Amino acid sequence: MTPIIVTAIPISNDLDSNALILYLEKILYGLLDHKVQVISYACDGMEVKRSVQKLLIAKAEEKIEHTIRNPHLNSLDTTISIAVVWGEPICMLQDSKHALKTFHNNLFSGAQLLNFGNYTAIFQHI
Repeated sequence: MTPIIVTAIPISNDLDSNALILYLEKILYGLLDHKVQVISYACDGMEVKRSVQKLLIAKAEEKIEHTIRNPHLNSLDTTISIAVVWGEPICMLQDSKHALKTFHNNLFSGAQLLNFGNYTAIFQHI
């Protein structure tokens, strides 16, 4: 089965997450009604769009949660919530183009040095 990618549709820029979730539900339910398996929902890093993802997870009839234990003492674990909509698990993610921009911006956030365990984040990694 070939994956179907739904691209952006023109929607006003001044809508909040409560208005945008209505558009998402209409599109998502329409795809599911037509037996299109939706496996992920990507957005850029804007807070409003990330809030839409949070609303979808909150409204889902079920959630699958995975916790990734942090190997370092006194460090927070990472928990991933996957919404289950009409029996279909849907992973929320940030699209790679915007994730790259976020990583780039984090490196130039004014921090002297970003480190991740035994490694440092430098521009060449991105």
